[in-house]
Amino acid sequence: MAELLTRARQADPQLDSSLATAVLAAFVLLNGEGDLDTAHRLLVAALETTATISVPGHVLDETIHTLTLVCFFGDRRELWAPFKAALEHFGSELFPIQVLAATTFADPQRSTPTNLVALDQIIAGLHHETDPVHIVRVAIAANFVGRLDGCRDALLRVIVDGRRGGAVASPNTSHQQGCCNDRLNPPTVYGTLRGSVAISDGQVRIRLLLCR
Repeated sequence: MAELLTRARQADPQLDSSLATAVLAAFVLLNGEGDLDTAHRLLVAALETTATISVPGHVLDETIHTLTLVCFFGDRRELWAPFKAALEHFGSELFPIQVLAATTFADPQRSTPTNLVALDQIIAGLHHETDPVHIVRVAIAANFVGRLDGCRDALLRVIVDGRRGGAVASPNTSHQQGCCNDRLNPPTVYGTLRGSVAISDGQVRIRLLLCR
């Protein structure tokens, strides 16, 4: 992990902020060693010492997103308390989809009609979306509230773009949304979507296979 952090800092000198470094380290721990407790401690400690005025919005968003996944896979009540505190403190600074995912993904049974209407509007906007990170984030938010099928065409575009060598990469891990969708819904004309995640040099590359 130390080598990965060094290489990342060489590629991006601004990575020396404690929050960005914590996100990268937590990403490696979550996707490599599976050390959820250490990843959680790193993220929470970095958030507790962060002032929003000094942090780019995308870095803060990546931090909360990563913490969401750590808490989800850790599946322990004590992990969620700092997450909720961070969400209350930083919520106004986050991208709308991340705020929604904090309920529809992290606590779906508490999703309100207002949450679902907002999510439906974002899903409807995926028709011309080209950002693979946003597409996957929306699919994550839609996963547990019965709206993943609405993300299917956009996820397919991510698959096709990746096969053509497009920039289908994210600084954080992502769920295997296509695979999950097919366990919940019958295959469409596109065939069965299956997903896998491969980690390389601190990035997650989504490899999604179409099985006719």
